[in-house]
Amino acid sequence: MSAKFSPTLQISDLNDYIAPSQACIVSLKGTKAASTTAKKQEKAEIQVVVAPTVKPLNTDPVKISLKDCLACSGCITSAETVMLEKQSLEEFLTNIKDGKDVIMSLSPQSRASLAAHFGLSPSQVFGKLTTFFKSLGVKAVFDTSCSRDLSLIESCNEFVSRYKQKQSLPLISSACPG
Repeated sequence: MSAKFSPTLQISDLNDYIAPSQACIVSLKGTKAASTTAKKQEKAEIQVVVAPTVKPLNTDPVKISLKDCLACSGCITSAETVMLEKQSLEEFLTNIKDGKDVIMSLSPQSRASLAAHFGLSPSQVFGKLTTFFKSLGVKAVFDTSCSRDLSLIESCNEFVSRYKQKQSLPLISSACPG
């Protein structure tokens, strides 16, 4: 999935694809045969492991009930772990210290919240945050309002297109909170 993005937009090894976790209560690949271990020879300390018998993958669609999915929460735990490990303050400061080109993007929601808290305008907050982050070594600070607007326009275009072509609806979308 990361191959679709240019190297300047990639976050090294961050992959936010959420696969079924080890703790998932529903098996998606069928049962796994246990591996068997050959008997150890009396004098040797070598252990021979026989490859497990692999059953062909079931190509039928997997159906997981909402109840089963909500009981698991493995994906949520995985996503939180990735965020804590790869987007922490420590990681941010380490990247700046290591001389990496770090850029910031500030959402309108974040600026509005800080503006309300400090009694400033959103543009004043943007200016102050830009100055602060650049003093830390950040190369550039961007406002995400324009990209948000483009995303909204494209979402509207997709909805209208699907509606006119009588494709499946509803069209569900979401965005990360500011």
